[in-house]
Amino acid sequence: MKKPEKSQKTEQIILNTAQQTFAEQGLSGARMQAIAKEAKVNKALLHYYFRSKEKLYEAVLKNIIGQVWTTIRQEMKAENKSQKIEEVIRIIVSAYVRTLRNNPVFPRIMLHEMAVGGTHLSVIVEELVGSFGDLLGRLMVAIQAGVKERRIKPIEPVHIIINLMGMTIATFLLQPIIPLFYYRVFKSEFKADDAFFEKRIEVITETLCNGILVRKG
Repeated sequence: MKKPEKSQKTEQIILNTAQQTFAEQGLSGARMQAIAKEAKVNKALLHYYFRSKEKLYEAVLKNIIGQVWTTIRQEMKAENKSQKIEEVIRIIVSAYVRTLRNNPVFPRIMLHEMAVGGTHLSVIVEELVGSFGDLLGRLMVAIQAGVKERRIKPIEPVHIIINLMGMTIATFLLQPIIPLFYYRVFKSEFKADDAFFEKRIEVITETLCNGILVRKG
């Protein structure tokens, strides 16, 4: 029997369905039969596209990071090539916040992955380094130049990257809690609207810069 030709549209439908399932249930809790049913394909076809649940999971990780990187490249096109650390940090923070807002399942899948010991983190790291290597390299150059000019404190770059990623991802991981906390404290409704995310970009950038820049006087 001749195998059906793989359809890019069908593959993307499966990936979109699977990433939502993995975000909600993690790898261990997800079931191929349920994913096939939700994607409106039969289980045999699902296995034809992705041989196992683990292969599907890895494909989902690569697909999400690919989407994030595509959006970041679009964000970066309009930006200049400034090597000033403040500008580079602002560009990276802005790109991360905007892309994670458009891909809310990514932080949730990352949380599931780390909760079980990160058995597939190598896939994530390889994809991140492959996609974001140039961007992180640009940050490293800006840090090294700033330290040499004595504009930046002699801090290891890894601490800056951890702080940047931590503050950015926490913005989305804490979304279910923030409205409850906000109402409990301020007795008003919290709105995660455009103004909030623009302000978040500004606050993260300022916090990072204030922590590493050498202040004169």
